[in-house]
Amino acid sequence: MALVLRYVDKRGFVVERFIDLTHVSYTSAASLKDAIGSMLSEHKLSLSRIQGQGYDGASNMRGEFNGLKSLIMRETGSAYYVHCFSHQLQLALIFVAKNHFTINDIFDLIARLLNVVGASCKRRDKLSEQQANTVIYLLINGELQTGGGLNQEMSIKRPGDTRWGSHYASLLNIMAMFSSIIYVLEDVERDDTYQDQKAEARRLLEILESFDFIFCLSAKERLQQMRDSGWEDLMNNVFSFCDKVKITIPKMEDAYVTGGRRRTSHVSNLHHYQVDVFYAVIDMQLQELNRHFDEVNSKLLLCVACLSPKDSFSAFDKKNLIKMA
Repeated sequence: MALVLRYVDKRGFVVERFIDLTHVSYTSAASLKDAIGSMLSEHKLSLSRIQGQGYDGASNMRGEFNGLKSLIMRETGSAYYVHCFSHQLQLALIFVAKNHFTINDIFDLIARLLNVVGASCKRRDKLSEQQANTVIYLLINGELQTGGGLNQEMSIKRPGDTRWGSHYASLLNIMAMFSSIIYVLEDVERDDTYQDQKAEARRLLEILESFDFIFCLSAKERLQQMRDSGWEDLMNNVFSFCDKVKITIPKMEDAYVTGGRRRTSHVSNLHHYQVDVFYAVIDMQLQELNRHFDEVNSKLLLCVACLSPKDSFSAFDKKNLIKMA
Protein backbone atom coordinates (compact mmCIF):
# COMPACT_ATOMS: atom_id res chain seq x y z
CA MET A 1 0.00 0.00 0.00
CA ALA A 2 1.31 3.42 -0.94
CA LEU A 3 0.88 6.49 1.27
CA VAL A 4 0.93 9.96 -0.30
CA LEU A 5 0.40 13.19 1.63
CA ARG A 6 -0.82 16.47 0.22
CA TYR A 7 -0.28 19.49 2.43
CA VAL A 8 0.25 23.26 2.45
CA ASP A 9 3.77 24.35 3.43
CA LYS A 10 4.79 27.42 5.42
CA ARG A 11 4.93 29.52 2.23
CA GLY A 12 1.34 28.64 1.34
CA PHE A 13 2.21 26.27 -1.54
CA VAL A 14 0.36 22.99 -2.04
CA VAL A 15 2.88 20.13 -1.87
CA GLU A 16 2.37 16.44 -2.64
CA ARG A 17 4.83 13.86 -1.32
CA PHE A 18 5.13 10.10 -1.57
CA ILE A 19 5.78 9.01 2.02
CA ASP A 20 6.09 5.26 2.14
CA LEU A 21 5.28 1.86 0.67
CA THR A 22 4.36 -1.05 2.91
CA HIS A 23 3.25 -4.66 2.52
CA VAL A 24 -0.23 -5.43 3.88
CA SER A 25 -1.19 -9.06 4.52
CA TYR A 26 -4.89 -8.24 4.69
CA THR A 27 -6.89 -5.56 2.88
CA SER A 28 -9.60 -5.17 5.50
CA ALA A 29 -10.31 -1.60 6.58
CA ALA A 30 -8.93 -2.22 10.07
CA SER A 31 -5.64 -3.65 8.71
CA LEU A 32 -5.20 -0.74 6.32
CA LYS A 33 -5.90 1.79 9.07
CA ASP A 34 -3.27 0.17 11.33
CA ALA A 35 -0.75 0.24 8.47
CA ILE A 36 -1.41 3.93 7.80
CA GLY A 37 -1.11 4.71 11.51
CA SER A 38 2.25 2.91 11.68
CA MET A 39 3.62 4.70 8.63
CA LEU A 40 2.58 8.08 9.98
CA SER A 41 4.10 7.30 13.39
CA GLU A 42 7.44 6.39 11.81
CA HIS A 43 7.53 9.90 10.34
CA LYS A 44 6.32 11.52 13.59
CA LEU A 45 2.95 12.38 12.08
CA SER A 46 -0.49 11.93 13.60
CA LEU A 47 -3.89 10.82 12.27
CA SER A 48 -5.42 13.75 14.16
CA ARG A 49 -3.81 16.21 11.74
CA ILE A 50 -5.52 14.76 8.65
CA GLN A 51 -7.93 17.14 6.91
CA GLY A 52 -9.05 14.87 4.08
CA GLN A 53 -8.67 11.40 2.59
CA GLY A 54 -9.12 10.05 -0.94
CA TYR A 55 -9.13 6.51 -2.38
CA ASP A 56 -10.86 4.59 -5.13
CA GLY A 57 -14.44 3.35 -4.75
CA ALA A 58 -13.74 -0.10 -3.26
CA SER A 59 -16.16 -1.06 -0.48
CA ASN A 60 -13.38 -1.62 2.09
CA MET A 61 -12.27 1.98 1.51
CA ARG A 62 -15.53 3.94 1.27
CA GLY A 63 -17.86 1.76 3.39
CA GLU A 64 -20.27 3.94 5.34
CA PHE A 65 -19.89 2.03 8.63
CA ASN A 66 -16.77 -0.15 8.50
CA GLY A 67 -14.80 1.30 5.59
CA LEU A 68 -11.33 2.81 6.02
CA LYS A 69 -12.67 6.35 5.59
CA SER A 70 -15.25 5.78 8.35
CA LEU A 71 -12.69 4.33 10.80
CA ILE A 72 -10.40 7.34 10.28
CA MET A 73 -13.27 9.84 10.57
CA ARG A 74 -14.22 8.40 13.96
CA GLU A 75 -10.84 9.59 15.24
CA THR A 76 -10.53 12.68 13.05
CA GLY A 77 -13.86 14.30 12.23
CA SER A 78 -12.32 16.73 9.71
CA ALA A 79 -10.86 13.98 7.51
CA TYR A 80 -13.63 14.09 4.88
CA TYR A 81 -13.50 11.37 2.25
CA VAL A 82 -13.58 12.11 -1.49
CA HIS A 83 -13.69 9.35 -4.10
CA CYS A 84 -10.73 10.02 -6.43
CA PHE A 85 -12.09 12.30 -9.18
CA SER A 86 -9.80 10.88 -11.87
CA HIS A 87 -10.98 7.37 -11.01
CA GLN A 88 -14.62 8.45 -11.26
CA LEU A 89 -14.01 10.07 -14.66
CA GLN A 90 -12.39 6.84 -15.86
CA LEU A 91 -15.39 4.80 -14.63
CA ALA A 92 -17.76 7.11 -16.51
CA LEU A 93 -15.67 6.76 -19.66
CA ILE A 94 -15.56 2.95 -19.37
CA PHE A 95 -19.34 2.81 -18.90
CA VAL A 96 -19.93 4.57 -22.23
CA ALA A 97 -17.21 2.56 -23.98
CA LYS A 98 -18.91 -0.69 -22.96
CA ASN A 99 -22.57 0.26 -23.21
CA HIS A 100 -22.82 2.13 -26.52
CA PHE A 101 -22.60 -0.54 -29.22
CA THR A 102 -20.75 1.63 -31.75
CA ILE A 103 -18.13 2.80 -29.25
CA ASN A 104 -17.78 -0.72 -27.85
CA ASP A 105 -17.13 -1.99 -31.38
CA ILE A 106 -14.36 0.59 -31.81
CA PHE A 107 -12.44 -0.60 -28.73
CA ASP A 108 -13.09 -4.22 -29.62
CA LEU A 109 -11.50 -3.40 -32.98
CA ILE A 110 -8.44 -1.93 -31.24
CA ALA A 111 -7.97 -5.22 -29.34
CA ARG A 112 -8.19 -7.17 -32.61
CA LEU A 113 -5.79 -4.74 -34.26
CA LEU A 114 -3.25 -5.28 -31.48
CA ASN A 115 -3.53 -9.04 -31.88
CA VAL A 116 -2.65 -8.81 -35.58
CA VAL A 117 -0.23 -5.87 -35.86
CA GLY A 118 1.42 -6.50 -32.49
CA ALA A 119 1.51 -10.29 -32.87
CA SER A 120 5.24 -10.37 -33.60
CA CYS A 121 8.36 -8.27 -33.16
CA LYS A 122 8.75 -8.26 -36.94
CA ARG A 123 5.35 -6.55 -37.44
CA ARG A 124 5.91 -4.08 -34.63
CA ASP A 125 9.28 -3.15 -36.13
CA LYS A 126 7.69 -2.83 -39.57
CA LEU A 127 5.02 -0.51 -38.14
CA SER A 128 7.67 1.65 -36.42
CA GLU A 129 9.78 1.78 -39.59
CA GLN A 130 6.82 2.72 -41.79
CA GLN A 131 5.68 5.40 -39.34
CA ALA A 132 9.20 6.87 -39.25
CA ASN A 133 9.17 7.06 -43.06
CA THR A 134 5.74 8.70 -42.97
CA VAL A 135 6.93 11.33 -40.47
CA ILE A 136 9.96 12.13 -42.66
CA TYR A 137 7.72 12.48 -45.71
CA LEU A 138 5.31 14.81 -43.86
CA LEU A 139 8.19 16.91 -42.51
CA ILE A 140 9.66 17.32 -45.99
CA ASN A 141 6.28 18.42 -47.33
CA GLY A 142 5.73 20.84 -44.45
CA GLU A 143 2.70 18.96 -43.07
CA LEU A 144 4.35 18.45 -39.66
CA GLN A 145 6.13 20.92 -37.40
CA THR A 146 9.52 20.30 -35.82
CA GLY A 147 10.48 21.13 -32.25
CA GLY A 148 11.35 19.74 -28.87
CA GLY A 149 9.15 16.80 -27.87
CA LEU A 150 7.35 16.65 -31.22
CA ASN A 151 7.09 13.63 -33.56
CA GLN A 152 8.16 11.08 -30.95
CA GLU A 153 8.09 7.35 -31.72
CA MET A 154 4.67 5.88 -30.90
CA SER A 155 2.79 2.59 -30.94
CA ILE A 156 -0.80 1.33 -30.73
CA LYS A 157 -1.70 1.60 -27.05
CA ARG A 158 -3.90 -0.99 -25.37
CA PRO A 159 -6.69 0.83 -23.47
CA GLY A 160 -7.03 -0.17 -19.81
CA ASP A 161 -10.05 0.18 -17.54
CA THR A 162 -7.96 1.60 -14.67
CA ARG A 163 -5.59 3.86 -16.59
CA TRP A 164 -6.88 7.40 -16.87
CA GLY A 165 -6.78 8.62 -20.46
CA SER A 166 -5.63 5.32 -21.98
CA HIS A 167 -8.68 5.09 -24.28
CA TYR A 168 -8.10 8.63 -25.49
CA ALA A 169 -4.40 7.92 -26.08
CA SER A 170 -5.23 4.76 -28.06
CA LEU A 171 -7.48 6.68 -30.45
CA LEU A 172 -4.99 9.53 -30.84
CA ASN A 173 -2.18 7.13 -31.79
CA ILE A 174 -4.33 5.21 -34.27
CA MET A 175 -5.27 8.48 -35.97
CA ALA A 176 -1.62 9.59 -36.12
CA MET A 177 -0.43 6.19 -37.41
CA PHE A 178 -3.42 5.40 -39.62
CA SER A 179 -1.60 5.09 -42.96
CA SER A 180 1.23 3.04 -41.38
CA ILE A 181 -1.29 0.64 -39.80
CA ILE A 182 -3.01 0.17 -43.17
CA TYR A 183 0.40 -0.56 -44.75
CA VAL A 184 1.20 -3.31 -42.21
CA LEU A 185 -2.28 -4.88 -42.47
CA GLU A 186 -1.97 -4.99 -46.27
CA ASP A 187 1.40 -6.68 -45.82
CA VAL A 188 -0.14 -9.30 -43.49
CA GLU A 189 -2.98 -9.84 -45.97
CA ARG A 190 -0.44 -10.70 -48.68
CA ASP A 191 1.51 -13.03 -46.38
CA ASP A 192 0.63 -16.74 -46.85
CA THR A 193 2.41 -17.85 -43.68
CA TYR A 194 -0.53 -17.43 -41.28
CA GLN A 195 -3.85 -17.99 -43.00
CA ASP A 196 -6.00 -17.15 -39.96
CA GLN A 197 -4.35 -13.73 -39.44
CA LYS A 198 -4.41 -13.11 -43.18
CA ALA A 199 -8.21 -13.34 -43.14
CA GLU A 200 -8.43 -11.20 -39.98
CA ALA A 201 -6.20 -8.55 -41.56
CA ARG A 202 -8.57 -8.41 -44.55
CA ARG A 203 -11.58 -7.93 -42.24
CA LEU A 204 -9.78 -5.22 -40.27
CA LEU A 205 -8.90 -3.37 -43.47
CA GLU A 206 -12.56 -3.34 -44.52
CA ILE A 207 -13.55 -1.80 -41.17
CA LEU A 208 -10.68 0.69 -40.87
CA GLU A 209 -11.22 2.01 -44.39
CA SER A 210 -14.91 2.74 -43.78
CA PHE A 211 -16.57 6.10 -43.10
CA ASP A 212 -18.13 4.67 -39.89
CA PHE A 213 -14.74 4.03 -38.32
CA ILE A 214 -13.30 7.41 -39.33
CA PHE A 215 -16.36 9.16 -37.90
CA CYS A 216 -16.02 7.48 -34.49
CA LEU A 217 -12.24 7.93 -34.49
CA SER A 218 -12.54 11.68 -35.13
CA ALA A 219 -15.44 12.18 -32.73
CA LYS A 220 -13.19 11.74 -29.68
CA GLU A 221 -11.89 15.31 -30.13
CA ARG A 222 -15.37 16.86 -30.14
CA LEU A 223 -17.38 14.97 -27.52
CA GLN A 224 -16.20 17.31 -24.77
CA GLN A 225 -17.73 20.31 -26.49
CA MET A 226 -21.35 21.32 -26.14
CA ARG A 227 -23.54 18.90 -28.07
CA ASP A 228 -25.39 21.74 -29.78
CA SER A 229 -22.34 23.56 -31.14
CA GLY A 230 -19.74 20.95 -32.04
CA TRP A 231 -21.49 19.04 -34.83
CA GLU A 232 -20.36 21.17 -37.80
CA ASP A 233 -16.73 21.25 -36.66
CA LEU A 234 -16.79 17.49 -36.13
CA MET A 235 -18.07 16.79 -39.64
CA ASN A 236 -15.48 19.13 -41.17
CA ASN A 237 -12.82 17.19 -39.26
CA VAL A 238 -14.19 13.83 -40.43
CA PHE A 239 -14.45 14.92 -44.09
CA SER A 240 -10.92 16.33 -44.01
CA PHE A 241 -9.50 13.09 -42.62
CA CYS A 242 -11.44 10.99 -45.16
CA ASP A 243 -10.05 13.10 -48.02
CA LYS A 244 -6.54 12.69 -46.63
CA VAL A 245 -6.71 8.86 -46.44
CA LYS A 246 -8.90 8.54 -49.58
CA ILE A 247 -12.03 7.09 -47.96
CA THR A 248 -15.37 7.58 -49.72
CA ILE A 249 -17.74 10.00 -47.95
CA PRO A 250 -21.39 8.91 -48.14
CA LYS A 251 -24.14 11.40 -48.94
CA MET A 252 -25.72 12.47 -45.69
CA GLU A 253 -29.25 12.50 -47.12
CA ASP A 254 -29.04 8.85 -48.29
CA ALA A 255 -30.35 5.96 -46.17
CA TYR A 256 -27.78 4.56 -43.73
CA VAL A 257 -26.52 1.07 -44.61
CA THR A 258 -25.54 -1.11 -41.65
CA GLY A 259 -22.44 -3.29 -41.73
CA GLY A 260 -22.29 -7.06 -41.90
CA ARG A 261 -25.22 -7.99 -44.16
CA ARG A 262 -25.32 -4.44 -45.58
CA ARG A 263 -28.97 -3.85 -44.70
CA THR A 264 -30.54 -0.49 -45.53
CA SER A 265 -32.00 1.17 -42.43
CA HIS A 266 -35.01 3.50 -42.15
CA VAL A 267 -32.89 6.53 -41.16
CA SER A 268 -30.57 8.76 -43.15
CA ASN A 269 -26.79 8.86 -42.76
CA LEU A 270 -27.15 12.28 -41.13
CA HIS A 271 -29.62 10.97 -38.52
CA HIS A 272 -27.45 7.93 -37.74
CA TYR A 273 -24.20 9.83 -37.20
CA GLN A 274 -25.68 12.89 -35.50
CA VAL A 275 -28.44 11.37 -33.35
CA ASP A 276 -27.65 7.67 -32.93
CA VAL A 277 -23.92 8.17 -32.33
CA PHE A 278 -22.91 11.77 -31.58
CA TYR A 279 -25.82 12.89 -29.39
CA ALA A 280 -26.33 9.43 -27.88
CA VAL A 281 -22.74 9.17 -26.67
CA ILE A 282 -22.75 12.67 -25.19
CA ASP A 283 -26.02 12.04 -23.36
CA MET A 284 -24.77 8.72 -21.98
CA GLN A 285 -21.59 10.42 -20.82
CA LEU A 286 -23.50 13.21 -19.07
CA GLN A 287 -25.81 10.75 -17.31
CA GLU A 288 -22.89 8.66 -16.11
CA LEU A 289 -20.95 11.73 -14.91
CA ASN A 290 -24.02 12.87 -12.95
CA ARG A 291 -24.22 9.42 -11.37
CA HIS A 292 -20.58 9.41 -10.29
CA PHE A 293 -20.41 13.07 -9.27
CA ASP A 294 -23.28 13.53 -6.83
CA GLU A 295 -24.48 16.91 -5.57
CA VAL A 296 -22.01 16.99 -2.68
CA ASN A 297 -19.00 16.16 -4.85
CA SER A 298 -20.06 18.65 -7.51
CA LYS A 299 -20.39 21.45 -4.93
CA LEU A 300 -16.99 20.56 -3.54
CA LEU A 301 -15.44 20.77 -7.00
CA LEU A 302 -17.02 24.18 -7.62
CA CYS A 303 -15.83 25.46 -4.26
CA VAL A 304 -12.27 24.20 -4.73
CA ALA A 305 -12.18 25.68 -8.23
CA CYS A 306 -12.35 29.18 -6.79
CA LEU A 307 -8.80 28.68 -5.45
CA SER A 308 -7.34 28.16 -8.93
CA PRO A 309 -4.38 30.54 -9.50
CA LYS A 310 -5.13 30.68 -13.24
CA ASP A 311 -5.43 34.21 -14.70
CA SER A 312 -4.30 35.82 -11.43
CA PHE A 313 -6.97 34.03 -9.34
CA SER A 314 -9.80 35.32 -11.52
CA ALA A 315 -12.09 32.54 -10.20
CA PHE A 316 -11.65 33.59 -6.56
CA ASP A 317 -15.00 33.63 -4.75
CA LYS A 318 -15.32 34.33 -1.02
CA LYS A 319 -18.84 32.87 -0.81
CA ASN A 320 -17.67 29.53 -2.20
CA LEU A 321 -14.74 29.52 0.24
CA ILE A 322 -17.16 29.99 3.13
CA LYS A 323 -19.34 27.16 1.81
CA MET A 324 -16.34 24.87 1.60
CA ALA A 325 -15.24 25.77 5.14
